[in-house]
Amino acid sequence: MTDIKDICYIRAKLKNDYVVNGREKKGYKNFIPYKDYNLFMRVLREIWFKLGFTQTIWFNPEIKKIANKNIIINDPLVTGNFINYVVNCHSDKNVFLVYENRVSATINPDSVIDPSVIKVTYDKTDSEIYNMHYLPGGYQDIYKISEIKEDKYDIVFVGRDKGRGDKILEIEKQFNELGLRTYFHICGDRWLINRHKCYYKPVLEYSTYLKLISGTKAILNIMPEGQQALTMRDFEVVFNGIKGITNNKWIKDFNLYDPTRFFILGEDNIEDLPQFIFSPFKCIEEEELEPYTEDFYLNQLLNLSI
Repeated sequence: MTDIKDICYIRAKLKNDYVVNGREKKGYKNFIPYKDYNLFMRVLREIWFKLGFTQTIWFNPEIKKIANKNIIINDPLVTGNFINYVVNCHSDKNVFLVYENRVSATINPDSVIDPSVIKVTYDKTDSEIYNMHYLPGGYQDIYKISEIKEDKYDIVFVGRDKGRGDKILEIEKQFNELGLRTYFHICGDRWLINRHKCYYKPVLEYSTYLKLISGTKAILNIMPEGQQALTMRDFEVVFNGIKGITNNKWIKDFNLYDPTRFFILGEDNIEDLPQFIFSPFKCIEEEELEPYTEDFYLNQLLNLSI
């Protein structure tokens, strides 16, 4: 395993950001890309960028001081100009652009023209369209649930609207009609739109979310049409022994797929859902989980620079 001191991340950090917090607990440094330390400054920066003004005045000055050999840039909020800036400042280092989102929701990889930047995505479709390396993500096992209670809910959903809120509520109604106990927690999107829906609830801290799913038998994962990727919800299923309900038919290509672990909406018979919920979860051995840990993922990622 590469020394932690050889790796750092550049990633926009939101309030109570469990991804960044988990990495920092393991000893990895995280640098924010810009000097927008609050919402007002972020809005101002977005306007500044849209008007086409020089971007470099917004770049975090700490970026120049990075000493780590491997710099992993995550896609949220970064621009092609910012990535070029990082490469110019650190031409002697390995720079990775690692996607945590679909390309359609973030930076176009074609805008990053420097061939030294190693572009990696978790989504099979995007890897083929944009000629990027494909690597399934890695689970931060620091968040593995120590005690599963399974005594309060049958199905839990927690997530942002992302244009799917009304559809998710229709699914919940269908589950309730089957006699299943549900808790659905839908939050507004991060930007200043779609804030008015009456069913929106406050964003949960990840620690609160983990306590919530420790008391359920299954979690729901609704993905955009055409997405071929493993998500955090899929990892929460296999690492914690909680069943998964998903609309992602591609889940069958997951090495750890088993019909006792994942129920596929639109393919499996919805009338069989209660039976799925209350049937045993096929046990997964630790060695089967190893290829999906964050440490294993990092090893694969860094090997791309060799």
